[in-house]
Amino acid sequence: MKVSKKVLVPSLAFVAIVVAGTVGASKAGAFGFSGNRGENRESLIQRFIEKFDLNKDDIEGVFENHRNQMQEKRNQRHEEHLSELVSDGKLTEDQKIVLIAKREQDCEEFQNMTREERQAERQAHREEMDQWFEEQGIDHDVLVRQGKGIRGKHGGR
Repeated sequence: MKVSKKVLVPSLAFVAIVVAGTVGASKAGAFGFSGNRGENRESLIQRFIEKFDLNKDDIEGVFENHRNQMQEKRNQRHEEHLSELVSDGKLTEDQKIVLIAKREQDCEEFQNMTREERQAERQAHREEMDQWFEEQGIDHDVLVRQGKGIRGKHGGR
């Protein structure tokens, strides 16, 4: 199948812009400049639609696919970390399983919230997690790794 330059060049430019925009947005978010991600995402999608005369569903699909891939990588790293803790005898296999299930449940709940709702929910979630860790017999400090923990940057404490 032969692809014309008229299709290939704008497509490659679009991919490059999406990657650069995603990387730039995540870096900006790390420094507190992210604003409301939902609004920023919609604004960026609208700019692509207007600039390159593209289909909104196609662009949203690219963003959704990227988000899912990144979430899958985070889940994989989390499971690898928990497996290391099991190997080191710091967690049991049963504790690993309940931690993975709890994380999936929490991710789904938080994903369906606005940024403001997530911020309001975080303190209550921290208290709930302290109680949950205790009920499961899991030492939270065991989960903290290289400045990051189950609750996010710096272990949430």
